[in-house]
Amino acid sequence: MPFQPLGYPFEVHSVMATADAKAAIRRKKKSLLAGEDGPRGWIVGPVMCLWRTALSSHGPMVFAWISREGEGTRIIGRAGSDLNGIVGLLLLTPAMMLLMSLALLQGQATTGLILLYGGLLLVGFPLTLWMAHKDRREADPLVNFIRRTIQPAARSPSKRAAAVRPPTAKLILDGASKGYVSEAELHESLWSLGQGEFLILERALESYMQVLVEEDSFILEKREGSSKRHFRAELQRTELEASPLLDASTARLVTLMTDYFHGRSTANDLKWERRNP
Repeated sequence: MPFQPLGYPFEVHSVMATADAKAAIRRKKKSLLAGEDGPRGWIVGPVMCLWRTALSSHGPMVFAWISREGEGTRIIGRAGSDLNGIVGLLLLTPAMMLLMSLALLQGQATTGLILLYGGLLLVGFPLTLWMAHKDRREADPLVNFIRRTIQPAARSPSKRAAAVRPPTAKLILDGASKGYVSEAELHESLWSLGQGEFLILERALESYMQVLVEEDSFILEKREGSSKRHFRAELQRTELEASPLLDASTARLVTLMTDYFHGRSTANDLKWERRNP
């Protein structure tokens, strides 16, 4: 696995004309003043910047270049946990080292103080880069948002989606209840999950399926009426840069949760293990 403190590269292709693709992203993203987290940002000419957090433009972020590709559109960019913060760190660190050296040469700082700051820098700088690499997949929901917005066929409803009667299931997202949701709302929530977030889909009392997003996997649990019918499984997450058209593991998670939403059994090779009550 390459070391990627500046995020991972991604590429998205669409049959949409470039102007239509930009308009779709602008229409679907949240406004800058929206109170809840979600894709927001700006597009100026061919340059696009998106982030997830409501209060600031720090955290998971995407920088991308939008260009014409034949009659369609090509978007290339990088996605990471805090791209602007890491770029700022890379630019400021050499300047800080130079200032410390000058202060030492001019007698404006003691050797001990310089060694203290230098030691903190030598430890903090690589640690910050490592954390940025480790958390780079926090930006996956932003890349998924771009793909779902300009590749509508990738999320077309399944032929099995129609149910005899509308299903009822409650959704809890990161501890906040969303109440009863539709299949479309479930899909939107699943594709928007970021690293460290969790979702619970509850069909009845003591009957639910939940997923926790970790760095390299989805941790799934389902409960079927009692603690004796409580199971756990793990679904490995695919690297988005290795799947240019669609995040295969998230698509599989969506199918699995949709089947549960409709009360259907689904054939899959997940190994469900009973949890001890």
